[in-house]
Amino acid sequence: MNRFGTLSMLLLSALLVNVTSSTAQGPMPADKPSSETKASRTESTAWKIQNAMSAAPPAISRHATILDWPAKEGDQPMVLRKGTNEWTCFPDDPGTPGNDPIRREESH
Repeated sequence: MNRFGTLSMLLLSALLVNVTSSTAQGPMPADKPSSETKASRTESTAWKIQNAMSAAPPAISRHATILDWPAKEGDQPMVLRKGTNEWTCFPDDPGTPGNDPIRREESH
């Protein structure tokens, strides 16, 4: 085999080893968690606060009120953390397929 053939074989082998080792570790986490993952994450108040804060830049979310979605339609949102500015953040809506925390200004 010439140098080009040897180099090609080495690169192909390295690629196969990389693909094999990454699939052996399991799938990479998705940007949009599955409903099962979302259900387990929504149990944690700390996770809800962190997720809600990701909806706004730190200068806003640091002082925003963090609310949780109501348990059922017609209920009031639960305050997870009282804020000091006019912004409100909600964590991911567990009823939707994607990760979608939101923020809104109180005057809106």
